[in-house]
Amino acid sequence: MATKPIAGGGNFEKRDPTPSGLHAARCVALYEIGTVEDVFEGQAKSQFKVSIGFELPNHLLDFEENGVAVKKPAMISQTFTLSAHEKAKLRKFMESWRGAKYKDGEFENVDLSRMLGVTCMLNVIHTTKGENTYANIDSVMPVMQGIQIPPQFNPSKYLAYDNWNQQLFDSLPKFLKEMIQKTPEFRKLTGVTLANTPQQQYPQHPQQQYAQPAQQGGGFAAAVQPQQQYQQPQQAPVQQPLYQQWQGAVRSDIPQDDSDMPF
Repeated sequence: MATKPIAGGGNFEKRDPTPSGLHAARCVALYEIGTVEDVFEGQAKSQFKVSIGFELPNHLLDFEENGVAVKKPAMISQTFTLSAHEKAKLRKFMESWRGAKYKDGEFENVDLSRMLGVTCMLNVIHTTKGENTYANIDSVMPVMQGIQIPPQFNPSKYLAYDNWNQQLFDSLPKFLKEMIQKTPEFRKLTGVTLANTPQQQYPQHPQQQYAQPAQQGGGFAAAVQPQQQYQQPQQAPVQQPLYQQWQGAVRSDIPQDDSDMPF
């Protein structure tokens, strides 16, 4: 299935926020969070959320791996409601990225995983809350003519409920894991009935349902492709409930040349 709009992980060191301004970027992560309760104009609304992550190849940070200093691109992400409404932030974001509006009924059939590996320009702004300053994505646009984006550094990662990758989930930042753990989709997947159930109580899933761990340079297929002994059955196209329409596809055909927008 394809992810479509609806009609404590590892140790993450706290760093200074990404500098404000225009950055060359590449989409390298798409995570299905699940249904989150928001309050809008005093009313509670339950909405399915996704997180889209980008690497900034021209903004390198210093890391230490096995006692060796290395440089890696900074990362920045944005959370969106999975909505195909013409006024939805996700739709406006995608239209700005591709440089063209979607026709009526077109965006509902967009496979969001096709954005993985695609480059763009991100405008980053700073917001201050108390003593903390945060970097946020303000807008997106296609890469301007003549600008060369360095090759992809991080393998593309895609977390979807219908093709669950426990190793990928365990590697996520703590705040993102906690958001996912509170959703009804996660509780249904794991059999957990309380949002605050300790992680060690998660049931063990059959090994063949998990993807191989991502390897450096492996790209999208290495991050999410199921093991060989497990093959997704081929099914004829059918009209499916809206919930299933955004359950994740496993893609191995992410374009190497994104001069033509794949979405």
